[in-house]
Amino acid sequence: MHELAMAQAILDEAQQQVEAYKAHKVLVIRLQVGELSTAMPEALTFSFEVISKDTCAQDAKLDITRVPWRIRCSSCHKEYRVHDRLALCPECNSAGGETISGKELMITEMEVE
Repeated sequence: MHELAMAQAILDEAQQQVEAYKAHKVLVIRLQVGELSTAMPEALTFSFEVISKDTCAQDAKLDITRVPWRIRCSSCHKEYRVHDRLALCPECNSAGGETISGKELMITEMEVE
């Protein structure tokens, strides 16, 4: 379950921020998780709840935003969202292109007190 390792990395960062800002606890951690990332939001949330017990992030809420898979067509350069893992350009019907979003797994903001 790789979500446990991801949750640990998030907790480590939260603890570093609490120390850096001389705060006491973490209230909210906002994350962006791309559709192409292998992270399952429910499993990530559960893992975080388990490992954050008795830490400064014990009651912190993970606020997860899913980032859609978007591609820039290699033929016509149109940017489009991929649905159902079928990466066909709606403009020229070419397959594939450059992924411009959807691989994210990052902390975007943290609320501490």
